[in-house]
Amino acid sequence: MYYNIEGATGRPLEPKLNRLRSDASMQRKGRRRLRKAVILPALAALVALAGFSTDRWLHPPFPVPNVSAKEAVKKLEASDGVLAELAAEGDARWFIARKGAGIGAVDEAIKRMSETEGWTFADKEGAGLFFEKDGERRVATARIWNRGYVLVKVQDLR
Repeated sequence: MYYNIEGATGRPLEPKLNRLRSDASMQRKGRRRLRKAVILPALAALVALAGFSTDRWLHPPFPVPNVSAKEAVKKLEASDGVLAELAAEGDARWFIARKGAGIGAVDEAIKRMSETEGWTFADKEGAGLFFEKDGERRVATARIWNRGYVLVKVQDLR
């Protein structure tokens, strides 16, 4: 038996090659469809998840118990003053203030608030403002929560 271009049977090889080519192109098309069917829904799910969790990306973790970041910002926007009270737990109270006027303006607002409650300003060390009244001490610590807001924790010390 002689082997020639047409193969051992004497029939041409062209139909076999065409069939193999079409099988390969069908496999490629199937893979493309599979990629589209898997990757597109996965990307859509990621985009949706990112949309639902943008609040966490815009604001760092909020340390005030039982108050969300959105509630805190809404309370501040609704208030007329520099400070807005957020929560009270035990002998500590939490406030939020706009950072736009600077930390100095927040410190002055804390001093005015404490003086109206009968406390006398004693000292400032770092981010802490110390007040005294009848032998008791109060400390107000301010910290920047994010670019636009400052959180203040006022705690009575005994």
